[in-house]
Amino acid sequence: MNHTDAQQYVQQLEAAMAQIRPWGAVAIVGAGMSFAGYPMTAGLNPLLWQALDACPPALHATARTIGQPPTPAKDLLGNNWDKLSRGYQQLRLHADARASFQLGFQALDRQRQPSPAHQAMARLMHHGLIELTVSFNWDTAVERAWGAQYGTPLPAAAAQFVKPHGDAARPRAAWILPDEPGFVPPDLAERVRAMLTERPRVLLIVGYSESDEDVVTQLTGPMGQQWPVVRIGPSATGPLAVTATADDALPDLASQLVPEPELPGWRWVDYSIQRDLGAALRGYRLTSQDAEACPQSPEAADVAQRLTVANLARLQAPSGCGKSVTAFQAARMLNHDGWEVVELAETGVATRATVQSLARTHYPTVAVVDDAQALRPEVLTSLERLASSRLKVLLVHTDDENAPSTDPATVHLLPTRAVQLLADHISAHQNGLLSVLSRLDDRLGQKPFTISVDERLAEARQASRPWQFMFVLTGGERRAAEEVAFLREHNRADLLLAVLSAQQLLSLDAGIDETTLLPLAAGNLDRSQRWAHDALAALVGRRLALPGERIRTPHQRFAAYALRAVLRTGTQPDEQLLQHLRRQLTDPTTALRGIHWLLDDLRQVEQLRYRRPPLLMDETTTQTLVDRCIHAPRQERAAAAMVLWHVTWWGEEARTQVLSRDAIIARWISEATTAEAYSLRWAASGLRSDRGEGGTWATTAAQIPPLQFAHRLNTELTAGSVYSWSELVGELWQVVPQEWKKECVEALDRATLLTAAHDLDEYSVHGYTKLAMWCAAADISLYFEMMSEAAPAISRTLTTAPGQAVNNLFDFLLATYWAEDPQPQDDARRRFVEEAKVLVRRIIAATSWETAADVVSKGDLRSWGSLDVLAHWLHSHDPIAYATFTDNITLASLDTRTAGLWHDMMELRSITQTLSCGTSREPGRSWITTHADEITTMPSWAIAIAPDTAAAISRRGGTLSLGLSGGAHWDWAADALQSLTETNRPVAVELLRCSRSDLTNALTNNQFHSANGLAEFLNAADTCAPDIVDAALEALAPTQISESWPAMLDGADEQRIAAATLITRTARIHGPMGEQARQLQRHLPVGESPSPGEADA
Repeated sequence: MNHTDAQQYVQQLEAAMAQIRPWGAVAIVGAGMSFAGYPMTAGLNPLLWQALDACPPALHATARTIGQPPTPAKDLLGNNWDKLSRGYQQLRLHADARASFQLGFQALDRQRQPSPAHQAMARLMHHGLIELTVSFNWDTAVERAWGAQYGTPLPAAAAQFVKPHGDAARPRAAWILPDEPGFVPPDLAERVRAMLTERPRVLLIVGYSESDEDVVTQLTGPMGQQWPVVRIGPSATGPLAVTATADDALPDLASQLVPEPELPGWRWVDYSIQRDLGAALRGYRLTSQDAEACPQSPEAADVAQRLTVANLARLQAPSGCGKSVTAFQAARMLNHDGWEVVELAETGVATRATVQSLARTHYPTVAVVDDAQALRPEVLTSLERLASSRLKVLLVHTDDENAPSTDPATVHLLPTRAVQLLADHISAHQNGLLSVLSRLDDRLGQKPFTISVDERLAEARQASRPWQFMFVLTGGERRAAEEVAFLREHNRADLLLAVLSAQQLLSLDAGIDETTLLPLAAGNLDRSQRWAHDALAALVGRRLALPGERIRTPHQRFAAYALRAVLRTGTQPDEQLLQHLRRQLTDPTTALRGIHWLLDDLRQVEQLRYRRPPLLMDETTTQTLVDRCIHAPRQERAAAAMVLWHVTWWGEEARTQVLSRDAIIARWISEATTAEAYSLRWAASGLRSDRGEGGTWATTAAQIPPLQFAHRLNTELTAGSVYSWSELVGELWQVVPQEWKKECVEALDRATLLTAAHDLDEYSVHGYTKLAMWCAAADISLYFEMMSEAAPAISRTLTTAPGQAVNNLFDFLLATYWAEDPQPQDDARRRFVEEAKVLVRRIIAATSWETAADVVSKGDLRSWGSLDVLAHWLHSHDPIAYATFTDNITLASLDTRTAGLWHDMMELRSITQTLSCGTSREPGRSWITTHADEITTMPSWAIAIAPDTAAAISRRGGTLSLGLSGGAHWDWAADALQSLTETNRPVAVELLRCSRSDLTNALTNNQFHSANGLAEFLNAADTCAPDIVDAALEALAPTQISESWPAMLDGADEQRIAAATLITRTARIHGPMGEQARQLQRHLPVGESPSPGEADA
């Protein structure tokens, strides 16, 4: 194009834009629009030949109409239009021939990509500048261009894109064939007439010849008489003609009329591009491209429902739990219904301008805001206010220490459930994933000397979060350690990885741009810019740093691990790296929440925490952080409280600095909001001594006005906030006097407390029951009122998540557990037991134990972790309900989930004891017997359940263990020895004989925590083989127990009884130990020493 032509072309574009910009347009599209990739009418001849050849009846009929004998269609018709029109006539009469023709064009269409003209047309339509497009082409290029750019099909309901002559997406419908006149549907003609009476627009004709009489009469003619007409094509004519191809002119028009980017700060999500599970296995940050490969959690449907109903939803969980992919899975459900999905162009980065651009969306849209915790509060508020019936907003937060959100719009992604979901998915698809897994860790495989996927899965199932699960499954720790070691040898490139990782944590996972990272690292580490560039290239090359506008490691959890690994390398961390970290911690522009994230991970580095003086938190750094936190603005108070708690971890000197400001923290507590309560709980915790004593903090805390604190609870408490408040109340209860508690509880509004129970879920029921327990310290009647209101929620939790319920309801289960019918000695305890029985019976009756059993059957080791506590509690109250529960647990399902774990039974205790609470120990006893051949080592708790099987295992050379070496679980050892003695005394005696040295060591090292069941064990051992007990006691050294045994006498009741039994039993033997025990026996309190009969019992 010469200069004159170029000038003319620019003028033509400007004239066209001057009309389209204010008025908008109706577009008429013809074959010239798709000329670059599709055949024009004459070019369709080969497709007609093929269709007729594929349908002999149609070919023969065509030959007859022409008056020639049947020959191949190409020879019969050639390029003669008269003959070709006869062929098209037969297509209409023969369905198979028409189908062959139209399916052939569909196949061609699928192989063609949208051209620049199609993409530009889609942008103009999406921006609303083209209100209606009438395409006389069959191809789907515009629709696919729309889908690729905006992630949804063209919205059919809007009827914005009309194809009167046929559509390659519907090859079985009747198309208008080339020999037919143009066709305008009546409803389209009526629509155009309505538009003509409404207001002016521009008629935009692209690549259309205007030779069809009906089209001209009903569409282009009427519009052209009233509206400006812009024609685009190499031979276009008219005052507003643009003499250029559609591929040249339309993109230029769109670039001027539609801003680039169209939605500043956002990008559309296209779900058509998906990757396999490899990204998740490698620990990469998951995106919309992983929505299909990753198993979908129940929370995704919950989020989608909340978006549908309430327009706003929040998804919250700790890092590494799959929040991002869950959010995109939820948004995908709405995307299937035609909703566009957008995400931030830079994750975790948004401004007011970003929010304002989102408000200008033209179509129903779901905005996924990942890393919302990195956004400023005012930006988050603005995003929330945008939520409407046409704009759904999904905020994805990484929480702090799993601190629960108090907002009812928040969905909590449960990490343990996500781990189980992943484990089950990978177990079911492990054959297809084995090649990927073995590439990530060459120790995995099916060959000799490799680790099976099942073995590694069993280990990975213990993970607390999905990212950790993937990390363990793929040998991530080994790979990460190897990477750090490699980078250390690569001119200390590991230091840049540490700097990048720290910045990822400090920025709340937003990452850091390259132009900031490189000079920051080079300057603070006293290295060259060249070193920084080379180190970054090494990180990117090994996929430890993901390039982009903001650089990150593959995942926030990897960043934390990598930073710790670098700091742990060598005898002492690099001083320049420590200095860099100090500078970032004391930089006033660093977000306090980011400092909390960083310190939360660094306190796990032993080389930093336990060195004196501290290597990281020196006096200046500590003082600067404390001063900043104390003077933090109100909106940062929660983060400031968490940082103050972290500071107290770094030694008594640091704690003293925080303690000197305890009056300010007390004032914060008296003014607490729900958003601050959980953080203040930790700040207060840090002010107590390591021994749990309140000290000066107890005095200060008692100055908090109890009525003012009660008022804060009355004002703020909801089902969503109860967990945070229960944590803060529980912490205060450790230090304030009883009078303070009573005055506070009396001021609580009962209606507020009881109403909060109505909306409890499995997450918040934990906090509510704990709050009720704290209230019980001052008002037992209030406890039962609250628990009665919470009973339906407790039953739901027991039904749907029995394993999780143990953790959430542990205090309640413990308070209402009795192995036998209790015989309370005082009126208060008697009244408590009577009311508790009524409450417990109500909860048990409302729980579906069949459903709970099904959940257990489908669970895994982690979900069974404390299930035995629930089972013992249930059996103590209602043996029939317990039998219903255990009878409905499917042992075959448990067999599948415990495969490979029976050799030492270490991981099977909880689920096996769950099945063995009754006097018959069934079905646990039979389950153990079924797997007897797999057992090589049988622990004490299993011996107690199945002593016959234990004896059989011993006879065939297996190992029985009382587990005495650690000096704990004397109760299990007592049960095992008693059961085995009753079943097979010789095997019991031999087991005790083999355990004699362990018994001596355990009694020598016995401490307060390990006395539970000791008296019972000594009695069981005496019943089995008293001579072995004598030998174990005679082997003790008097000097070694001279302090530990008397110390036990100063302990709790259980320790005193155990010590008295032990001393009394030892006093019966001869030698130095007997003499030492007899001396101690003289100092036993009256009534503390068991009688000889009691000691022998």
